[in-house]
Order: sequence, then C-alpha cells, then structure tokens
Amino acid sequence: MPDTLVLAYSGRPEAAREIARLAASTGTEIVTVTLDLGQAEDLEQICLEARTAGAARTHVVDARDRFAADVLLPALRAGATGASAVRPTALARPIVAAVLAEVARMEKTSFVAHGGVGADLAAFARLLADHAPDLEVVALDTAATMRDTTAPRIGANLWGRTVLFPAPSDAWTPMPATLFTRTSDPVADLSQPAQVDLTFEHGVPVAVNGIPMSFLEVAEVVDTIAGDHGVGRIGGDCEITEAPAAVTLATALADLERACLDPRLAMLKMQLSAQYAAIVESGDWYSPTRLALDAFVATAMSSISGTVRVMLSRGACRVAGRDLAAPSPRVVASSSAGVEPAL
Repeated sequence: MPDTLVLAYSGRPEAAREIARLAASTGTEIVTVTLDLGQAEDLEQICLEARTAGAARTHVVDARDRFAADVLLPALRAGATGASAVRPTALARPIVAAVLAEVARMEKTSFVAHGGVGADLAAFARLLADHAPDLEVVALDTAATMRDTTAPRIGANLWGRTVLFPAPSDAWTPMPATLFTRTSDPVADLSQPAQVDLTFEHGVPVAVNGIPMSFLEVAEVVDTIAGDHGVGRIGGDCEITEAPAAVTLATALADLERACLDPRLAMLKMQLSAQYAAIVESGDWYSPTRLALDAFVATAMSSISGTVRVMLSRGACRVAGRDLAAPSPRVVASSSAGVEPAL
C-alpha cells in the first residue's frame, strides 16, 4: 500500500468503516475528500467522523457552482435529465473524480480510492482513468463492509436525491413517507397550483419569474417550489428518485425545443440524448464522444430562447404557455395547430 491514499468520502457508515480498516491494517495515511454538491448534510460532522475513524486529514470542497455549470447544465441541454434519464448521483461522479485527482496532486500522492457497489465502481474507475491516467486507483467494494444489507442506500445533491433498494421496490410498497425529503406528497397536496415562468437563452435557464439568476440559483429555487407541490418523484424497480428541478426544467426546455427546432433536428437530438445519458451512466464523461455531443448540442441550442410558463400541482408539471424570443415562420404556422398558447 502507498504512504498516502486520498479517499473520496461520502460519510456513509460503510465508508467510515473502510477508513478504519485501511488505517489499521496497512498503516497508510488516509486523507479524505468530501464535496459539497448541495446535498444539505452537515459536512463538518462528516469530517469529524472521518478523523474519528482514522483519517489523518480531511478536505471539504464547495463544488456546487462547478457541478452546476460543468455537468448539470450540459446534461440538461443535451436532454439527459428529467423523468426518464440519468440519476442525480450518477451526474455527480465526474466532479467527484476531478476534485479527487486535484487533491491527490496537492497531497503529492499518486494513489486515490473510491467506494461503491457493482456498476458504480466500474463507472468511477473509468472516469478516473480518462481524466487522470497518471493516478493509481484503489476501488473499494463497500458492499463487503455494509452491516445492514436490507437498508436502502441514499445519495443526494442539488439536482436530486436517489434511494436504492436491495430488492425490487414492490417489496417496499407502500413507500414510507419518511423516505421522501425533497417532495411533498402529491396526493395530499391541497395548495393552490404554482405558476412559474422560466426564461431560457440558448437553452440555458437564466431567470425565474423574470428575476435574473445563475443556473445554480435557478436550480435551487425551482427545486424548492416544485418539490413543495410534489413534482419530481420518479419510481423504478429498485429505486426512487426525487428530482423536482430536473423534471421541471427538462419539461420547460423540451417544450421550447418542440417550438423552435426543425423536426429532423429535434428527432436527431432525441436519439443523441439517449446516447448522452448512457455516457453519463457508464462513466465516459471525459471521452471524446461526450465532447462531440456537446458541440452538437451547442449548435442545436443556438435558437432555443424564450420563456415557458409551467403550472405545478399535485405532482404534475404542465406547460401553460410560452413566449418565444424570436419566433420563426414555422413556429407561427404551428401555433394554430394545437400548441400551448402564448404567455
């Protein structure tokens, strides 16, 4: 084992046990890296637990702006977010890998480590190999150190929250209300629908209800409003995801694309969106293919500007109208064919 090992540390109990095991059995100096990605956790307490477990040093990095600008925004514009696309936790991997490499160089070590289970381990290893091929990667299968194998695994960041179950979700029906922290119960939502105007410039969200904001601020504001109305609950065979901002912004942007894009270009973008999502999930974020897709998306998004009004109520996000920044003849012609009314 190396003299110093830089470990991506989530704060989960199995990760703390891995620190203690490595420090005791190998004598290696363990340095942890914990990222603030908007997960709303007590990061100071997480660092204290890491040092208690045996970490020599702990690093906390505020990566929210970087996460939003470098990963979430490209994925949103590419159509790789929303109700049927990439898990929020998978989107966080590229930034975690990049920061882990940066801290390793600062600590003057070539050895980094990360934990995970199954496909997550392979995806993270691929990210590090592409982004920092000079580093030696130690993959830690944390399944071996998980004492309660029946408990769900929870991951969260500013884009959403995912709960992974060890068995198909049918075994967990009905879902306990305590599992949901980002969304209100859609069935119990008796409040008045929320009307939100989302403004985009070239596919980039730039304002909420006419108030200019950074993309990070847009994501945070929309997450709160949509979550309060139960929007963004996504179910799967072995997982549930809460992604209020992702679902709402993806819905609004898709509406603008339908109004602005040539049908053939829209069809091609839809096909490539599935490829983009697969790249994120597999850990190929730093591949030439993803960079090429970003170049295509930049061209496609050049005409996507305007304001979309959405209504949020009882778990549903519905487009109620739009105002295009520069309507094309095709859009004007289609406005009499059943599209949503203008704002």
